[in-house]
Amino acid sequence: MDIYAPHGTKIIFHANPGENYFAYANESLEDGKEYTVDRTVVHGWSTDVYLVEVPDKGFNSVVFEEVLIKH
Repeated sequence: MDIYAPHGTKIIFHANPGENYFAYANESLEDGKEYTVDRTVVHGWSTDVYLVEVPDKGFNSVVFEEVLIKH
């Protein structure tokens, strides 16, 4: 996903139990479900994604895929 995705961007969570950074997300999110970006916070080595549906919990951006809109 775009680490600078604006508020309202639709993204999909993809679970991957073999990776440490997925464990936290797996506890709160549903595999294959669409979520809405509230905001992103870009750090030097990672980006936290905050979701409208799960307020006040940041998730690593690598666990998401941006929903592509077909025209």
